[in-house]
Amino acid sequence: MEDKSDTQIKMDLKDSLKDSIIKEALNSGVDLRQYSQQVEQQLQEVELVSVQDYVNQGTSLAQLHSQFTHCDAALERMENLLSTFRSQLGGLSSDILQLQHQSAQLGLRLSNRQAARSLAGQMIDDLVIPEALIRHLLETPVTEPVFSEQLIILQAKLALSGDHHQRCSRAAQDVVPVLGALRIKVVERLRHFLLLKLQQLRRPLANYQLPQNSLLKHKSFYHFLITQEPEIAYEVRQDYVQTMSKLYFSYFKSYSTRLLKLVDTNSVNKDDVLGSEDASLGAAAAAAARSLFGRAAPSARNSSSKSTVFTLGTRIEVVTNLEAPVLVPHAAATGTSAGHKGETKYSYEIVFRSQHYALADNACREYLFLCEFFHVERAPAMELFQEVMGKTCTIYMKFVEEYVSTCYDSLALFLCIQMVQRLQYLCHKRAVPALDFYYESLISILWPRYQNGLELLCRY
Repeated sequence: MEDKSDTQIKMDLKDSLKDSIIKEALNSGVDLRQYSQQVEQQLQEVELVSVQDYVNQGTSLAQLHSQFTHCDAALERMENLLSTFRSQLGGLSSDILQLQHQSAQLGLRLSNRQAARSLAGQMIDDLVIPEALIRHLLETPVTEPVFSEQLIILQAKLALSGDHHQRCSRAAQDVVPVLGALRIKVVERLRHFLLLKLQQLRRPLANYQLPQNSLLKHKSFYHFLITQEPEIAYEVRQDYVQTMSKLYFSYFKSYSTRLLKLVDTNSVNKDDVLGSEDASLGAAAAAAARSLFGRAAPSARNSSSKSTVFTLGTRIEVVTNLEAPVLVPHAAATGTSAGHKGETKYSYEIVFRSQHYALADNACREYLFLCEFFHVERAPAMELFQEVMGKTCTIYMKFVEEYVSTCYDSLALFLCIQMVQRLQYLCHKRAVPALDFYYESLISILWPRYQNGLELLCRY
C-alpha cells in the first residue's frame, strides 16, 4: 500500500512539474509555500468578487427567472391552444370529407334529374303536335319552303311514334291517331302535286327539263312517300317511268327518222373499192393513195361526189368536235348543195354524231335526275334507267343496224366507232355508267361491218 501511494505521489509530482506556472516558479527559485499562500489569497479575493457580482445581479436574475416562468406559462397555454386547434382541425377534416361525399351525392342527383328532365322534355316535344304544324301541312301550298320544313318535322314525329317504347306510353297512344290522320292528308297532297307535275311532262312541245327541275326542288316529297306510303311512291315512280319512256321514245324516234332522211345514200356502194376499174373512181383512187396516211384537201360534207369516197378531208371534225351543236332536221334539210338550191345531204357519220350526242346528253341528265330524285344508286339506278331509256336505246340500235347492214362507207363506220368510244368516255366523265351496255352493243354492230368493208377493199 505504501509503495503504491509513493508511486502515486511521484506521478502527481511529475504531472505538476509539467505545468508551465509551477515550472516557472521552480526555475525562478520562489518559495513554494509563500507562492501557494499568495495563490490561495488571490483565489479568495476572486471568489469574494464573484460572490459580490452574483449578489449585485440577484435582482436581474430574479427578474429573468420570472420572465422564464411567464414565458413557460405562455408556451404552455400556446401548446394547449394548438392541441385544441389540432383536434378541431381533425374534426373539420372529417366534416369536410363528409361534406364532399354529400356534395357528390347531390351532384349525381342533380345530374340524374337534369337528364330525366331533358329526356322527358324531348319526349314531350316529340309527342306534342303544334297547331302551326297542322295548319301549314293542310293549308300552306306545298311549294312554299315552310311546308317542306314542317314536313321534315312531321316525318320525325311519325318515326318516333312508331318506336316500340313510344307506342307503349299513354301519351303516344293519344297522339298516334292524330298523326295518322295528318299523315294521310299530307300523303294525299304530295301525291296530287307530284302527279300534276308528271302531267306537265305529257303536254305537247313541253320542255320536260322544267318540270324535272321543279321535282328536284321537292325531292323530299318522294322520300316522305317512300318511308310513309311505299305504294303511293311506287305509283308515282311508275307514272314517271311510263311518261318519260314514251316521251324519249317518241322524241328520239321522230328525230332519228327525220335525220336519216338527210343521209347521202348514193355516196358509196359495194362497187366503190380501191381496185375498181370504174373510170369515175380514178380520181378517188389517186386521192386515196395520196391521203392514205394523211388528210386530203377538204371537200363539201354534203357532196355526193365519188372523188371523196376514200379521202378523210373534214370528215374527222365529227370526232374532234363531238360536242358541237346537233343538227336540227328542218333547218339542216334546206341549204345549197353543189352550187344549186335543194335538200342538203350529209354523210352518215354526221347524222350519227347528232343522234348519239343528243342521246348521250339527255341520258346523262336523266340518269343523274333518277339517282337524286328517286334516291337510287348503282344496280337499282341502272335498272330504273333501263326502264326509262331502254326502248329508246333499242330503237336507236335498230336504226343503226338497219343502215349499217347496207353501208359500204368504211370511213364513216370507222368514224362512228371512234365517236362511240369518245361518247362512252364523255359519259364516264359525267359519272354516268348507264350507257356502257348500249355502247358495247353499238361496237358489236359497227365493228363486223367495218371489217367487212376493209375485206372488200383488200379483195380487189
